[in-house]
Amino acid sequence: MSAFNQEYFQDFASNLSDSESPGDVLKAWFNLRGMHPELSAITGLTRYERELAPRKRIIDSPVYKKYLVHYFTKNNLYFISDEVIQDTIVKNEIKIPVDYTLAFDTNLSSYIKTIIQGGGLGKDQGEIIRLLDQLLVDDVNFDHLFYLTENTKQVYLKAHLLKKDAAPLEFWQKLNKKFRWNLVSLELFRGVDCKKYKISPSGPESIFSFPDAVRNCVKYTYEFYATERGKLRTEKTLRFQRTILLCLIAMYRIQFSSKKGAKKKIEEYFNFVQNTVGVYFDREAIIAHKYFTDRQSIPFLNQVNVGAMPKAFLKTLDNIAWDMAAPRFMEELITSGGEAEFMAPFFLSFDKDLRNMLNGFLIKSAIINSKTGALIPIPENNTNDYFVENGCETIINWFFSREAIEKRRSNHLYDLKEINLAILMEYRKLRRVYALTSKSSGR
Repeated sequence: MSAFNQEYFQDFASNLSDSESPGDVLKAWFNLRGMHPELSAITGLTRYERELAPRKRIIDSPVYKKYLVHYFTKNNLYFISDEVIQDTIVKNEIKIPVDYTLAFDTNLSSYIKTIIQGGGLGKDQGEIIRLLDQLLVDDVNFDHLFYLTENTKQVYLKAHLLKKDAAPLEFWQKLNKKFRWNLVSLELFRGVDCKKYKISPSGPESIFSFPDAVRNCVKYTYEFYATERGKLRTEKTLRFQRTILLCLIAMYRIQFSSKKGAKKKIEEYFNFVQNTVGVYFDREAIIAHKYFTDRQSIPFLNQVNVGAMPKAFLKTLDNIAWDMAAPRFMEELITSGGEAEFMAPFFLSFDKDLRNMLNGFLIKSAIINSKTGALIPIPENNTNDYFVENGCETIINWFFSREAIEKRRSNHLYDLKEINLAILMEYRKLRRVYALTSKSSGR
């Protein structure tokens, strides 16, 4: 977003970040001077009592609460755009269409497939049935986009190697059978008549027949992955995920290669981002610092430990990076628009450590460009303040200096091949660290 470098835009973003009331948001918005009708924003406010019923029902429900991952702060959300302001002035009422959507991860999608096929779910069956029952009773929106984005890794090459004149059905038939079954099951579940279900919960009926569900899935998987727009989207997703993987491998390499303190390790991490990655992610930097400070504070990352090298090591790292990319998948939901002008997504997962990690970095505000699909997230807790409070002021002042930012842009790894090459090189360094630690321990 080119305007982001302009002083007036930075004032807007800063004021939006500091806002506590609707009046504060309006003052921030006027910094844009009416020059950006393509922009909208969502922000959490501490001094705003209006809470829309669908979101309140989701947040307060003890059934969802246990498995819920938030993207936005748990404060009441406020939505703004030029169109909203104009409608408010003309109609003298605030009427904001908001879609509160729940996204399912791959595990939950697999559970739905198992239920539809009539299989058992083991020890968690009662909890899963209770959760799905509540979703139907509440008639809560859920979306396939998160699941489709999460599975980009297994579909990307098939979509890019597809012939230009290939039919959607031909593409569908190339996809993994389990993946197809999950999608069809999600579609059937999405089509359950919730009004009828409330009356007769023992027999949920979908408005889609099985052939209808398959046809729908054939159509939207082709559009999502195999069209020109779909290919660009999936390549963008892969660049994000692969960059996170690169940062993750560096985290482990820095953590396991010395007994230095967290301050020295985060300095090494920032230098790596500056000189090798060229793009900075707030969430991953804070995760890295917390991990360097106390490994037990980020139990999700303890899937990998120093010592004997895990089997399928790179695949394990890749899977962790896909999970860490979950907030970006929710951003896909926000920028997709959904069924309303604004979307505020939630994510359901049965992975406790993943939920804790993702809920530890909530977003205060998001600025959305409806033309480009770009989204600028502003975290609830100021990143600069976090690092200053933890004694990292010197490295942070350097890292965010104008000179460092300009140099970082020139080092930005954008091409997917370049990112993959950097991953391979960093992975080799990590393997050498494992080899040295194995020798020193006498293994």
